[in-house]
Amino acid sequence: MSAKELKGYSIRTTDGEAGTVQELRFDDEGWKVRYVVVKAGGLLANRQVLIVPEFVERADRDTRVLQVGLTKEQVKNAPSAES
Repeated sequence: MSAKELKGYSIRTTDGEAGTVQELRFDDEGWKVRYVVVKAGGLLANRQVLIVPEFVERADRDTRVLQVGLTKEQVKNAPSAES
């Protein structure tokens, strides 16, 4: 699965949907995924947060869902992608 394919995937937490994948950010040296940038919240939300890949449990191509081992509240309170 490519990084481009993940854009737009829904983020599913342990207690429901929490946003959509906007992009992946990579380490400059090893080109490993450093963060998943997530548009957190509903349709009107515009806050982008950073999720470390260690919390990603699986990606489902059929449903376009990225399952994470976090709650909606944890995603909402994750570090901002803008800082």
